[in-house]
Amino acid sequence: MSRKLDTATLDLAAEQWAGQFAQPTQYSVTSPEVAVSGRFWVIQSLFNADFKDEFEYILPRIKAHLGKAALATFEEFASKQFTPRDDAVLAEKLAEKLAITPDGDHIPGRVGKVIVGTRDVGTRINRNRKIKDARWPIYAGEDEERAAGSDAVDPLPAADSMFVGEAHLAAVAK
Repeated sequence: MSRKLDTATLDLAAEQWAGQFAQPTQYSVTSPEVAVSGRFWVIQSLFNADFKDEFEYILPRIKAHLGKAALATFEEFASKQFTPRDDAVLAEKLAEKLAITPDGDHIPGRVGKVIVGTRDVGTRINRNRKIKDARWPIYAGEDEERAAGSDAVDPLPAADSMFVGEAHLAAVAK
C-alpha cells in the first residue's frame, strides 16, 4: 500500500486548528479528561499525531494562521505540553496502523489497523428485513498479505453467506 500525504486536507485542518487554539477548551461530558474543542484539543491532537510527515506539514501551517501574540502563546503552551515523538516511535505507529515502513514499503506478515476499504462478501438482512450486500473491511496491508497467502489475515466468509447469524435468517433465505 502506498501512502500519499493529503496536503489539501491538512491545509484545511491547520486553519481550523489555529482557530480552535483561540477558543476556550471544552471537555467531553463522558470523558472529562478528553478535550473536544479549544486550546487543549489542538495540543492534544498534535500530541496524538501518529505520522511524522503529517505532523511536520501541519505544525508550521497552524503557526502561519496565528497572529504574533497567539503564536507566542502557542509556542509557550506547546513546549510545556508535548515534544514531537522520535522517529522510532513514529515508525512503529506506521507499522501498527498501516503495516508499512517509513519508506512506504509493506511489512511482510503484518496487517494494519486502519480500514482502507470494504469488499462484498455475501448478503445480510437489515432491520426492514431486506437483503443487502454484506461488506467486509479491508485493512491496510491486507491485500498484500492475501496475495502472499499469509495467515496474518482472517479467511473471508463463503460467498453465499447470510449474516449476521440470527436464527431468523434461515427462514428468510428460504
